[in-house]
Amino acid sequence: MKRATNLLKQLLALVVLLNVVQPVVAEGTKQLIPRPDLQVNLEILNPTLTKFASYLANPNERLYISIADPGREKIHFGFGQVFSDNFVDSSSFLQGYFRIKDPNGNVVIGPEPIPRRGRGYIRNYEEAVAGPRALAGATGYDGFVYQPLLSGDYYIEFNPDNPTTPPPANVFNRNFAIRHFDITVERDGQTRDGRLWSKNWDMNANSINNPVYTKFYIYSSDSIVTLFDMNGCRPFGFSVTCNRTGLTNTGDVEFDRRSRDYKYYYPEYKIFLNDPDPLLFPSGIPAKLNVQPRLAGCDAGRYCISLVPDKLCYCDMYIELNGQPGYQANTRDVRFNRFLLSGPNCVNWNGLDGLGNKVRAGTQIQVQLDVIAGLSNYSIYDAEFNPIGFKSRSVRPSALPNKMYFDDSNIPFGNTNLDGCDSNCHTWLATPADIVDPMVGSPYGFGNVRSLNTWWSGYTRNYAFTARITDCDDPDNIVPPRARVDSFVIANTTKFLDIYPHRNNTFPKGYDPRTITIIKFPKHGTIAQRATNGANNGDFTYIPKAGLTNERDTILYYVCDFNNPPLCALDTIIIRIVPFLRIGDIRIPDGFSPNGDEFNNTFRIGDIEAMKIELSVYNRWGSLVYKDEEYKNNWDGHANEGLVAGGGPVPDGTYFIVVKLKDTNESVVKYITIRR
Repeated sequence: MKRATNLLKQLLALVVLLNVVQPVVAEGTKQLIPRPDLQVNLEILNPTLTKFASYLANPNERLYISIADPGREKIHFGFGQVFSDNFVDSSSFLQGYFRIKDPNGNVVIGPEPIPRRGRGYIRNYEEAVAGPRALAGATGYDGFVYQPLLSGDYYIEFNPDNPTTPPPANVFNRNFAIRHFDITVERDGQTRDGRLWSKNWDMNANSINNPVYTKFYIYSSDSIVTLFDMNGCRPFGFSVTCNRTGLTNTGDVEFDRRSRDYKYYYPEYKIFLNDPDPLLFPSGIPAKLNVQPRLAGCDAGRYCISLVPDKLCYCDMYIELNGQPGYQANTRDVRFNRFLLSGPNCVNWNGLDGLGNKVRAGTQIQVQLDVIAGLSNYSIYDAEFNPIGFKSRSVRPSALPNKMYFDDSNIPFGNTNLDGCDSNCHTWLATPADIVDPMVGSPYGFGNVRSLNTWWSGYTRNYAFTARITDCDDPDNIVPPRARVDSFVIANTTKFLDIYPHRNNTFPKGYDPRTITIIKFPKHGTIAQRATNGANNGDFTYIPKAGLTNERDTILYYVCDFNNPPLCALDTIIIRIVPFLRIGDIRIPDGFSPNGDEFNNTFRIGDIEAMKIELSVYNRWGSLVYKDEEYKNNWDGHANEGLVAGGGPVPDGTYFIVVKLKDTNESVVKYITIRR
């Protein structure tokens, strides 16, 4: 027993010694291919994917090398064989060229031929993994070395056939694959992993039968690092991106994250082959709520769940209404998914349960919510098979194992997992609808020519609170503020536009209209707050830039009350700048409800703040009941013409209106409905 113990100690000491003397070098093939029998290659200029790492690559498709201190750091690099049409077993070799650009876009190396022998050439997998021999202890290839002059993000570009001129757009197949590569940053004689990244990697496994075991490190916009393991996915050629929202960013969370047919890209996060170097990419502090969340509003269906995070984050929240712990889909439980802005947020709830029934006053509800940092959507395009499923885990800061989710419901035969799985998640093979590929004798696979999305969180904080549904006549009930979109159309000759953002907002208890916090300023103009009648009422003036033609500006702001925590509402102001105003730029509603409930009480015609509008209203017998030659969206349903002239309300019913744009003398006639 003692002898066995001593032998074990010797083996452990040998392992420690090996870990000490073996240098951690090489960044590229070493991470893409964890063992030599696998194949994963850089794929350049694939016309069905992207222009990754080519002369034509856009900023999101570039292959970057980050430099922190040019006086202390060097870039070592080399490349293996180049194969035409991305097929590594192809007998046709392609002459490719490369160049490196500095952070300002200046060429600092090249263009040079991608070497086929000698310096900079990587002969095999073993040399790529062993690293450049110029580094102490490395035994691999004889690499190129570049001494940077600037700090920042350098990038390397490749091109087929010509050192300076990319192939013309009508040349379809000049795509190629680079079999092995290494790009390693040295600092003071030591390697610094986590300096090589892209927002949109294109790769090639050379066959749908070749599994890929690459691990990607995702660096989110809030500086959370998670690891994503391909775990044997069989994609052939594929492209990957990662972001907060999914395949697109429309603002509709459920829609954006659903997998879809065809190609969708939304590159946002940096994707690394190693843990991003903390020297340049430090760990973020996960978002948290600054105050305890609460429910405000009453059973009229105007509820606000007040949340005040300390930074931008994602919230997954549900209200337990079916009597069972946890969220159960297709029951009375209600679920919300929202991105939250830093500061006060109001998540609106209509007071209905998950089956569409009103939750009665007096009901005690339980609200569970997760505040999520490092929310990551991993989108992979054209990955035919994924027999084992993906893996993911948190890296920095460390956290409990994170669950993964997917929604393939938009794709025939696609399924969904919104409850989350811990590992080997989101598998797909073939379906009855798949077509057999005569080249390989098997179906294309479920992921063929599709963008499949998987998402997970990097770090989660859990919160819970209880609340009682209140009656609207409860004297202690607090109604949250309500803000509605304002939109304007102005001619490009307009010098300024006065904006009164509270004309269509609700003013509840404790609300002060001066509490405007602008979170997105306009791009094509400036704004200045101003006083109205000597008081600051949150009004401001928009001044467009000179020389504009057709532009669109968006201003985002939120307004709050003085409760603790405050209740806030997000509002949007949209300004369109056009060469000249036309009647077609006016948006006319179908009616309004002047019943004194502080909602939709005046007839508001959109986009008329900068226009001279005349409004005439006729009843169904053709009698004029209202007219205003300088209309300012202030008609509240009271007549100033005809039999009820003098301020009496017109009856509910159908009316027809004439809206006249006085600058051009254009008019439009429309029917509207008044219903109190």
